[in-house]
Amino acid sequence: MGFPIFRIAHPLARNSPGSAIPTAMPENYSYSQERLYRTPPPKGTPPAAPTAGKTEATVRTPSLANQSMAAAWADIDNILGGTAAMRAAADTYIAQEPQEGTDAYNRRLNRATLAPIYKWLVRAFVAMILRKPIQVKNTGGLTEPDFRAIIGYHPGEDDAGQAVVGHLEDIDEEGSDLQQFAFEWLCTAIHYGHAAVEVIYPSAEGIETRADEVTAGLRPHWSVYNGPAILGDRRSGKALSRIRLLQTRTEPDGDWGEQLVEQVMVYRQDGEQVEWHTYRQIDDEWTVSEEGALAMAEATVPVVYLHSDRKGRVAPPPMLEVAYLNIRHFQVSADIDHNCHIAAVPRFFLFGTTPDELGDIGASDEAVCIPNPEARAEWNSAKIDAFEPNNQRLEQLEVQMMRLGVGAMATQKNVGESAAAKRLDRTQGDSQLAILAQNLQAGLNQCLRLHCSYMGVAPENAPTVEVSRDFDLTQMDAAMIQALTGVANAGKLSTETFLHLLQKGELGLPEQWTPEAEQERIEAEFQKQTAMIQQANGVLE
Repeated sequence: MGFPIFRIAHPLARNSPGSAIPTAMPENYSYSQERLYRTPPPKGTPPAAPTAGKTEATVRTPSLANQSMAAAWADIDNILGGTAAMRAAADTYIAQEPQEGTDAYNRRLNRATLAPIYKWLVRAFVAMILRKPIQVKNTGGLTEPDFRAIIGYHPGEDDAGQAVVGHLEDIDEEGSDLQQFAFEWLCTAIHYGHAAVEVIYPSAEGIETRADEVTAGLRPHWSVYNGPAILGDRRSGKALSRIRLLQTRTEPDGDWGEQLVEQVMVYRQDGEQVEWHTYRQIDDEWTVSEEGALAMAEATVPVVYLHSDRKGRVAPPPMLEVAYLNIRHFQVSADIDHNCHIAAVPRFFLFGTTPDELGDIGASDEAVCIPNPEARAEWNSAKIDAFEPNNQRLEQLEVQMMRLGVGAMATQKNVGESAAAKRLDRTQGDSQLAILAQNLQAGLNQCLRLHCSYMGVAPENAPTVEVSRDFDLTQMDAAMIQALTGVANAGKLSTETFLHLLQKGELGLPEQWTPEAEQERIEAEFQKQTAMIQQANGVLE
């Protein structure tokens, strides 16, 4: 039995008799090819002409998405550069007033100072996510030597094994361990909306075995790229098929000098092989200077993204509005500092006389002598209450920055809140934190897969990391501890669970303290006390 087909006229058709839209669907209508009717352009509208003077794109040309974010990223760069960078770009943020001389303008700029509130808020944001150490687990069944090579091994007093400095203790070969590296990666992703890590393996000659690699000190290392340095990518489905990374190298220039050289690293997936090409600009043309192919257990582009949102796209940074407020704070602060400088130096006014009348005795450390009996002299200074609006505006900006930044990080807990309100506040306050923590964990795990793939280890055997989702800084109070103790004594809560709750309550327990070890100590003390009692009662000799 067939189903009836209903044909519905386009809603615009009934009021548009001259429209090209038919009043009923034709019999041969194709839902796949003619999904929507297109509105025709007005009569006489010429076709769009190509943009005049458009230059041909090169390997160095940023993607359209990057170009759309260039202005916002420039502001972020200046804020991260601090006072020096803001003064260097002062013509963008502090305009030269009419009738203001260049010397006076420069003097005013030299008093402008940036308060790094935005940068402090971002780092506080990341510190909440990484306030507990990242846990590395051998979930993939990696062999003990390979696992020790990655995480490191430090024997105790009773262990005669040799200490091994693991890859994760210097993951970028610049002294950063995994925790520090993750901190900077996450900060960069928040600053620019996204960041990427390139997992690199150094090239060397004469390396044939794993023992040769260990002897030569060759191993993979990681490098972070911010948004502007990721020039663009192409994808095959969800997987990267090509990516362009902007690199800057410091190279010798003559016997004593140095120069900064730009180059573009391109990774391209070619079937079962990943090729790489390094481009440099020679005579106004970008040409290949080096090239090769990667030898990995899993052929994939060795670059991992970390996005600040769930959609994984080039999007405005999540703290961009806070950055704009910090720029405004810089501008208002510069005005106040300049005004305070002017007000701190009272002006000396002379009325009813001229410099000629003052003669040689016109200036003195204590007084001014004026021959003209009708002349007078007065000190004049600005009124302090004239600065009050600027001071209030500065305070308002600081409050706004804190509300926008800290409000996204943690919700203040009020004693009078209901349980439902607290749960809702916790959900809202932790949403952005949870997204970043989840994305960071996934990114680090993907980096470890690439790291092991360079080592000839199957990616599924790579270790995994766990980023804590406990962002609540509220410590357990005495009343809660007493209530939990009562429940545990009543036998309604196990000792192990009670100890875990104490650990989660941030009670200042020793750094190496664990609930499991504490449980063992409690059982050992109980057995010791039981034996002493039995011995005292003559049960034991």
